[in-house]
Amino acid sequence: MNEHIRVRGLLALYLTNSLSREEEAGVDQHLPACSDCRAELVTLRMIAGDLKSMPPPQPSFRLAQRTRARIASEMAAKAERRQHQRMLAWVIGFAWIFTGLTVAAGRFLAPEVAAWLRISPEACMTVFIAYAIFAGTASVAFAGMLATRQRNERRFV
Repeated sequence: MNEHIRVRGLLALYLTNSLSREEEAGVDQHLPACSDCRAELVTLRMIAGDLKSMPPPQPSFRLAQRTRARIASEMAAKAERRQHQRMLAWVIGFAWIFTGLTVAAGRFLAPEVAAWLRISPEACMTVFIAYAIFAGTASVAFAGMLATRQRNERRFV
């Protein structure tokens, strides 16, 4: 009976020539001895013939329209994400360039600013460097928060 159940499960694949040679040989051996499987195979052949005579399904005009609109929308969203990523890269790059320029300017201005504030040039330079690092890091963090917020807003729209 186990062989019968196994062969019955293979009949649809047998009909479409999708079995291996060994499986097909097993089904060929079983069919002459089993009237139930032969009847099932005849039924499957009739169903297959009826299916072949049916016209292929055609999507409705509205479905095709909605699909095209969805694809266009997804492509536009993808292009917009790429544009935002490029903009974010420029903002982050600008923040770090500005940070570097601030440190460079601090090296030249530190003695004058230190004299004006009546502190040592080393302390003034330390403040310039700390400010530059804080400003650059804050700019990058702010750009990241903006990108995250924009991504989250798109999820809920």
